Amino acid sequence: MIFRAAFLLVLVALAGTLPASAAETWAISAAKIYTAPNVPPIEDGVVLVRGDKIIEVGPRVSIKIPKSAKTSECGGGVLTAGFQNSHVHFIERRWDDAAHKPAAELEQSLQEMLTRYGFTTVFDVASDNNTFDLRKRIEKGEVRGPRIFSVGLALFPPDGIPSYINDLPPEMLAHMPQPRNAEEARAAVRSNIAAGADGTKLFLHT
Repeated sequence: MIFRAAFLLVLVALAGTLPASAAETWAISAAKIYTAPNVPPIEDGVVLVRGDKIIEVGPRVSIKIPKSAKTSECGGGVLTAGFQNSHVHFIERRWDDAAHKPAAELEQSLQEMLTRYGFTTVFDVASDNNTFDLRKRIEKGEVRGPRIFSVGLALFPPDGIPSYINDLPPEMLAHMPQPRNAEEARAAVRSNIAAGADGTKLFLHT
């Protein structure tokens, strides 16, 4: 069986050791492999990775391992599906100009913040268009990183940007929508969705 999506964590764990060549195959063994929630684990299993894709996973007795396959030092452990982090922000300076920044720099930042911890899906709950630029480069295969969902820019009440984010770059604060009526709020939401947002975040206060 192929569980390419479920086992992105394997690739994350080996990101620093997998070769660049797409022709090489790795055989990663484990005492247990959890393929999905509420599914019994595979005992004494193997995951075959070719290039940057998982091509097969199952019990060792049912997997034909190519003689040319390389093995990893992960043998004997437990493999599990990647994690989701539902509260992240891409608002630090290291994400500036994500559309043009060298891929190696972005990958290092993504690894430091997310992928080394096994996060293969993240939900950004307020940032700017740098997040959409970063996501596009990941989706194109230019940058190795997690699947990203985002709300884009959050909506605040008029003059209601909280003091704890006043240290953000002034240019970012200037772009944060503060609609004063329903028409402006609808326009802000439509603009966010047009840019690529997957949801809307509202800051409310009384």
